[in-house]
Amino acid sequence: LMAYPIMLTIHAIGMALLVGTLTVIALRVLGVGRYSLVPLQEFFLVVRVGFIVSLLSGSILFLTAPSAFAGATHFFFSPTFRIKILMIVLGIVTALLLKGRLTRDGIDRLDGDVPPGVKALAGLSLVLWFGAIMVGRLTAYLP
Repeated sequence: LMAYPIMLTIHAIGMALLVGTLTVIALRVLGVGRYSLVPLQEFFLVVRVGFIVSLLSGSILFLTAPSAFAGATHFFFSPTFRIKILMIVLGIVTALLLKGRLTRDGIDRLDGDVPPGVKALAGLSLVLWFGAIMVGRLTAYLP
């Protein structure tokens, strides 16, 4: 009876860990704040945990969708759901590229001068993840 709302809550917590932490990293890369970028590298572990929690809980939600939505088939064939999944995949790729650039370019040397390409990745990451959340909310109301 309460399993679906509990799983939905766990999914929201996973998204908060994933998107919240990536938001802090992206905003710092974009120049918000004056603290060092170096400690932020360790937060990619939190991003990974958030992603795993979101992936597992989201898979369970997908497979056990309430009958009001005609189950998982409703989501599988929904253009809205497919856009959400595409944005998530692109968000993952962008986050991995951002992490790679920060690591490769030497995160400790970027504190004062972040290259435009790294800033672009950070901005794109924000757009994709917040877009995925918004489109994900719309899956309850749109086909």
